[in-house]
Amino acid sequence: MAERLALLKKHLPPFLVEHPEMYSLLSKGIHELSEEDCLAHFDTLRIGIELILDGKLERKERESKVRYAKVALAKAIGDTKA
Repeated sequence: MAERLALLKKHLPPFLVEHPEMYSLLSKGIHELSEEDCLAHFDTLRIGIELILDGKLERKERESKVRYAKVALAKAIGDTKA
């Protein structure tokens, strides 16, 4: 399974690539584990999912800042040429 994750790492969240055991536990939860077993691992997996979502939010915020900075810089350069 680690090999498959390595092949897909460009398309997966970095945390999941760094922690393939999380993918394994999620997969077992879907296919093998009882509801009680899933509940026992819920908090651990929730934290991992939150970290993945936090990373996605951080990337979106950074992209937004970069877009803003480009526009502001272009305006500043235009203002100095006028």
